[in-house]
Amino acid sequence: ETMGDKPVTIRTLDAGGDKLINAVDMPVFEEKNPLMGLRAVRLSLECPNVFKTQLRALYRASMFGNLRIMLPLISTVEQVKKVLEIIKEVKKELTSENIPFKSDLPVGIMVETAAAAITSDCLSKVSDFFSLGTNDLTQYTLGVDRENQHVAALYNEFDLAVLRLIQTTVNSAKEANIPVSVCGEMAGRSDSVMVLAGMGIRHLSMSPKMISSTKELLSHFTIDELKAKCAYTDLKKEYAFEKALKKDALSFICEVKKASPSKGVIAEDFPYLDIAKAYEAAGADCISCLTEPFWFKGADEYLKEIKNTVSIPVLRKDFTVDEYMIYEAKCLNADCILLICAILSDDQLQEYYGIAKDLGMSVIVECHDE
Repeated sequence: ETMGDKPVTIRTLDAGGDKLINAVDMPVFEEKNPLMGLRAVRLSLECPNVFKTQLRALYRASMFGNLRIMLPLISTVEQVKKVLEIIKEVKKELTSENIPFKSDLPVGIMVETAAAAITSDCLSKVSDFFSLGTNDLTQYTLGVDRENQHVAALYNEFDLAVLRLIQTTVNSAKEANIPVSVCGEMAGRSDSVMVLAGMGIRHLSMSPKMISSTKELLSHFTIDELKAKCAYTDLKKEYAFEKALKKDALSFICEVKKASPSKGVIAEDFPYLDIAKAYEAAGADCISCLTEPFWFKGADEYLKEIKNTVSIPVLRKDFTVDEYMIYEAKCLNADCILLICAILSDDQLQEYYGIAKDLGMSVIVECHDE
């Protein structure tokens, strides 16, 4: 009632595993690996009477707002079909008891297993929406218990295997014309919302305190920029800049800049594209493009156009002083960023280095004796 016409999504019982409950009607099992055991929708299907009680409550509550039902830990089409059969029984019972309800509630699933992501094209035919649960999806895909301190370091939502499963699910949802959202820690972190938005995610589930900062970050970019510059195909972490410099012979990074603090404007007529092409023709391994506007009279457009003109990696050379500039560099399609010791603390250097690497960019650090 409070939400009015806005959708309210309620997940069916997600007990078991690390969410233990003590109830009369729910069996308790000793399981060697409870996270792989009788939990979530599996437990609901094992206890149909308890499941029907919840479904009855949901359909009765549907009269008071815009309700959606979400099924956790789905791994097969058969599981969804079994739930839909139970829903039919619940509807029939409510009708016979003259209890009002909305019969057309959307019923969607959580994609939390590799099995669900890989068969998402099939699941999309029996689901009204998808919600990607990236926490479980990551740990199941990588075989890592993120709460186990001995292997927690292996837990990585940016692992290529996880990203591919996310993209597969997004593509299946798009093909079936059903909504897809993301819930989990990945949906509420600034270093991953850009990636998700670029992959086609338009709905994010996060804690309320994260909403304003996430909106502010995404507001700096158009949908086309996010699609083109942060697309999944650009996130394979091949680090082209590093590869270009890893050879036995001497490597050359050639710089494109309009001005410098010591020399002032080098040339009013600044044929930056011709310069970049000449560097590449002469055998340059990489290009460094100055985008800093005050001292070096640079511009983001220089980097964009150079990147679209040459086939060698391009470094964005600027005074990187915050996270936003790193995301901006990715959206400009830069292969590498510059971090300067003189203007960043050790903590900032480590943090910004990690963000850049997660986004698939290399990092050059400018060191000073002091």
